[in-house]
Formats: sequence, structure tokens, C-alpha cells
Amino acid sequence: MKKITLTLVLLLLLALPTLAQTQFRAYLVRSGPYNPYTKEFDTEEIESNILITMENSVVKVRDNAHSVYITRNPTLDRDNTEMRAVRWEAIDEKGRDLYLSIIEHRNTGRWSMVLIYNDYMLQYFIEEIE
Repeated sequence: MKKITLTLVLLLLLALPTLAQTQFRAYLVRSGPYNPYTKEFDTEEIESNILITMENSVVKVRDNAHSVYITRNPTLDRDNTEMRAVRWEAIDEKGRDLYLSIIEHRNTGRWSMVLIYNDYMLQYFIEEIE
């Protein structure tokens, strides 16, 4: 049931300019800075219990920074046997530009929300709160 609900949320986020409030719990966070030598992000994982709320074009993360992301211009980024991803251009509460993606990892059944800045990335592994 959760997989069906999350799939519908993903499709609605792509198709509709507005969406009723949906809440998720991030149970794992992967984050780290960009390494210009390896051209990859050097990430670490930590377990978490962070509330994420999506409503219309606003994503609120109940973290230490009380992060808020305003999204625009959704695009279907990938749709293959391994994953389906929708990506938005976004701006955070400090006015910084980034990309925000919601990804269905088909090979593991997990979902994540990924935030990519020029020099940093965060990946929240999420599950919907019913």
C-alpha cells in the first residue's frame, strides 16, 4: 500500500502545480561536501527521525536549520528499471539555488529526497507517514 501511495505522490508532484499536504519521515540521511579531486560527493550516513512536509511547491524539513525549499519547474529526470526520479529547481530558506529530487529506487523499494547544491548534497531516505 505504501508503494502505491508513494508512486501516486510522485506522479502528482510531477503533474499538478498544487498538492495536499503529505508528510514523510526521514529514517536515514546521507550527506557530504563535493570533492573536486574525485568529482564526487564525500558522504557519510546517519540514522535519523526527521519530519518532512510537502505542500504545494513548498518542502519543509524539521531539522536543526528548519529548512524550507521552494520548488519550481518539475521534470521527469529518470524512468528506467532501476529508478524513477522527478527533479525540481529549488531555492532554500537562505536564498541558495539547488536541485531537489524525489527518487523511487526500484531495485531496493526505497524512496529518497535528494538535495544537490554546487558544493554539498543531502539524501534523505524517506517513508510516508500515514
